[in-house]
Amino acid sequence: YLLFDACYMGCVEVAYELREKCDMVAFSPTEVLAQGYDYNTLTTHLLCDEPDVQAVCEDYYAQYESQSGSWQSATISLVDCRKLEGLAGLCENLFEKYRAGLALIDPERVQQYFTYSYHWFYDLESIITESGKAERYHYESLDASTRNRIRKASAELEQLVSTLEDIEEELASLTPEDDRYEDLDAQLRKYQASLEEKESEVEELNSELDEITARLQSIMEGWEEQMAVLDKDVSDLRKRLDACIIYKAATEMFLDMFDIDVYSGLSMYLPCNGGPNLDRYYRTLAWNIRTGLVE
Repeated sequence: YLLFDACYMGCVEVAYELREKCDMVAFSPTEVLAQGYDYNTLTTHLLCDEPDVQAVCEDYYAQYESQSGSWQSATISLVDCRKLEGLAGLCENLFEKYRAGLALIDPERVQQYFTYSYHWFYDLESIITESGKAERYHYESLDASTRNRIRKASAELEQLVSTLEDIEEELASLTPEDDRYEDLDAQLRKYQASLEEKESEVEELNSELDEITARLQSIMEGWEEQMAVLDKDVSDLRKRLDACIIYKAATEMFLDMFDIDVYSGLSMYLPCNGGPNLDRYYRTLAWNIRTGLVE
């Protein structure tokens, strides 16, 4: 077995990388606060004929769960590395099935395990759940933002029309010999060009909205069926997770910075919130070679 007294080690990538090096690994998907494991009891559990790694994890959680305020912050998992292959096989299928959703996920909707700007540690189950819903939320967001852009562009168009009418009215009261005539005529041509550009912009935005609305309508027509399929997939994922996670525990909140509403016991990289350099290295990891998360 291996025990990590280090922050953010509790990811599926680490566990899978170590599957042929140890039978069990204990670690935390979040940060580990300063005390780390409960070293007052750790040796009692480990330096014996039959080491009790789960008891070490239970004591770790208990010492933080009994605290108050921001000190009441902990996540811990004990994983049977020998049973990770079943999880990997299922994830390979799920990553391919929800490939489009994985690219469209709003990271704000996924259970985070990071603090500050270390935005690469998200809950594995939460990633799959949100990938199955991401397309709807993506197009709903696009719909709202496009409508806002249309309202703004339409208001600007109305202002241009009003300004043009004022210029035309003033210009009609002048003759070519008047001092302001040439300047007003130039302004007129300038605003007419702007008007044409704005009319084209509004037309394009309305065309975009039509496409977005059609796609959203198509998604919603099959939404109940999609959610039924997703529920089954998530249920299957939980069974595979339960098969390889011996023990897991998490406090309801972490460092008063975020709630822990979903805790599968393992974190994972979220490609849509990563970056090209991280993707390049991630492709070399055993987990990615097996599952194809990052193509």
